Amino acid sequence: MKKIFIFVQQLSKPGGSETVEVLLANEFSKQYKTYLVVTGEPLNKDVFDVTKDVEIIYLNRPQNSQIDEKIVEFCRVKQKIKAFSLIIKNVHYALFGKFKIRKKIKELTTEEDVLIGSSLDNYLIIPRRRKFIMHYHFNEKKFNSFFESLTRCLFRKPDAYVFLNDEIKNSIIKKHKSIKKKSYAILNPIKVSRELILKENSNNLVFIGRFSKQKNLSLMIDSLNLLKEQNFNFRLDMYGDGPEKENIIKQVNDLNLNDFIFIHPSTNNVKEALENKDLLLLSSSFEGTPLVISEANSLSVPVFSTNFGSTTQSVITLQNGRIASKNDKETYAKELTELLSNKELVKSLRISSFESTEKYDIGEISKNWVEIFKKF
Repeated sequence: MKKIFIFVQQLSKPGGSETVEVLLANEFSKQYKTYLVVTGEPLNKDVFDVTKDVEIIYLNRPQNSQIDEKIVEFCRVKQKIKAFSLIIKNVHYALFGKFKIRKKIKELTTEEDVLIGSSLDNYLIIPRRRKFIMHYHFNEKKFNSFFESLTRCLFRKPDAYVFLNDEIKNSIIKKHKSIKKKSYAILNPIKVSRELILKENSNNLVFIGRFSKQKNLSLMIDSLNLLKEQNFNFRLDMYGDGPEKENIIKQVNDLNLNDFIFIHPSTNNVKEALENKDLLLLSSSFEGTPLVISEANSLSVPVFSTNFGSTTQSVITLQNGRIASKNDKETYAKELTELLSNKELVKSLRISSFESTEKYDIGEISKNWVEIFKKF
């Protein structure tokens, strides 16, 4: 009988792609014997709700998540030896270490099984003569980046690609026509239960995500400082961890925003973090289709965001939020203030945001995946 193996990097801290893959594993286990294959080590208690029907397998590869960010950070603080050591360590793994893990995966699986990966190292470790689906969580900019293009050239090709929506799929196959026949678009499911909430709050804002360069959080903080200077009342709760967290804490302190912005650890209880919030804020430089948007919308929380690339307008519409017309602090602050000041518009967006999330039902999404499985 066909088995499903879903690869994730870790289960010990909240993450968007891990959340999606766990949801899918739980759903697939209703029809198939399903495994979550964790490439890393069991660092501490798993934070995800994995059903008893899903078996977890650890491959115990030492983790260096967000390698590119770590290298840049080591160089920035003049720790070039550490940066060089990390580069050598990962080149060594790419050349030699993958063979041991690939052999282990080959022993665990058969040619009939389906293996689903979502990270770059899956190209290296998933054996040939195994059915491999790349579940791609980003946009065409990242897909066309140098390292991703090089990896696809040097290592095995997936048997299918699943992109997050039609816009991302079409923009990628426009340049990569060879993968057109094996490319699909399937929305990500959401974890939280849908709930229509129309309670009016006092300009309560929220950010949930990784504190990284990609999220461009310094722009968000600078913009909110302009609101403070205009005596516009607000509260922002920020949930997450990452390499930029200390810099953001310093920026908040330097701008005397401690009475307005409250920074918390990452959370796996997204519903609690979104309770009593008026808007979800994003300020990213680039994204695919952020899971947190659909999670917020499902609880009637619209989004206000920068324009983060070609997928922005397919993810954020007039139905579920607003996009800043320019990615600068003055525009972000001005248009955020205008939106928060229009209580009737915010209420209308709450209703339409909630209505927009019916399409994220896990049962319907699972059916689309099963149709792909049947083709193998």
